[in-house]
Formats: sequence, structure tokens, C-alpha cells
Amino acid sequence: MPNTTVRKKGNVYYLFYSTKRQIPWRVIIAMIVVFIGAIGSAYSYAQIHNIQQEIETSRQDLINQTTANRNMEAQITRSYTREEIEYHASVRLGMGPPDPSQIIYFYVPHHSGVIMSTYAPQTIAVETGFWQGIVDFFSGIRQRLFD
Repeated sequence: MPNTTVRKKGNVYYLFYSTKRQIPWRVIIAMIVVFIGAIGSAYSYAQIHNIQQEIETSRQDLINQTTANRNMEAQITRSYTREEIEYHASVRLGMGPPDPSQIIYFYVPHHSGVIMSTYAPQTIAVETGFWQGIVDFFSGIRQRLFD
């Protein structure tokens, strides 16, 4: 028989069958290449996801800072007298004096620290981590395919 070894020990003969199942070296190399590719893809996706989070955070900070700067500039600009305001309203904007039903008065004590502003900070939900990014990635693919 092929791949059989016969050994003798005393009056006893032993037959050893060599039935080695070897994996071809090409399959091993292919598996290593696929594994390295999968690890590399996961790592690059994690890096891209982290950079996207940093960009969104920076963009949100820029928006908030720009709005805060505009509010500060509005506070710093010189104060107009009532006559100057009425002049600009009538000449530049073509407005007339308001009737008493249009006037609304607010009482805000100076020591309260209230700043009158139309600024409302915008918040963007930032993903919490790497795995959330992967879940969002696959749900985006699912939505594109099935919706």
C-alpha cells in the first residue's frame, strides 16, 4: 500500500498509515491575504469614521463661534439715538412710526445677565464610536438597496 510504513518490534509487525491531510500552500497564502485585507479595510474605515466625527465637531464649533462672533459684533457696534433710528427707518427702509398696538416692551434687569439674541446653538448628533459607525454604514447600504 502506498504511504504505509511497516515496523517490526519483536515478533509483531506494526503498520503505520500516513494519511496526512495537507492544506495546499496556495490556499494558506490566499487566506492570509484575505485576512490582512479585511483587517486593513476595517482599520481604514475606523480612521475615516473618526476623521468624519472630528470634521463634524469642528464644523459645529465653527458655526457656533461664527454666530457668537456676530452677536458680539452686534453688542459692540455703536448705539444709535432714537432720532437716528427713526431717520434710517424712514429714509432707508421707507417705514413710518409704529402705532401703539405694534410696540412691545420687555423688562430685563441689567444685573440678570440676560443677553437679547436670536442665537440658538445648533446641535448635531455625533456618533458614539466605531461600532455605531459600522452599524450606520450597513444600514445606509440597506436603505439604498431596499428603499
